[in-house]
Amino acid sequence: MPPAPVAPPRRERAPLPAVGAGPPDGAYAIQVGAFDSSEAARKMVEALAAKGHASYLAAGAAARDGRWRVRIGPFATRDEAEARADALKQSEKLPTWVLFEEGASAASPPDAAARRS
Repeated sequence: MPPAPVAPPRRERAPLPAVGAGPPDGAYAIQVGAFDSSEAARKMVEALAAKGHASYLAAGAAARDGRWRVRIGPFATRDEAEARADALKQSEKLPTWVLFEEGASAASPPDAAARRS
């Protein structure tokens, strides 16, 4: 009698990054995507993390407007964030938006308005 078929191992899915985790240090972040689907946002976070980027879902985005915002950071200064945003545009072909994270540990930014990069 042939052996019973063995099911392939089940691929465990990494837990969805916590909404609201945000950057632990620094005040600036780069938004690289906004999605209606948490699954699409998860895939982008995982893909960016696999390439070494500190990616996460923005705090409260889903509760506020139903969109899942993917961000990279933290960055201590706007200049540092803008330099990384420029590099991301070149290497990953991503749209970028440098912004100040409300509630981050750094002091208020000198120019509180977010700028599209």
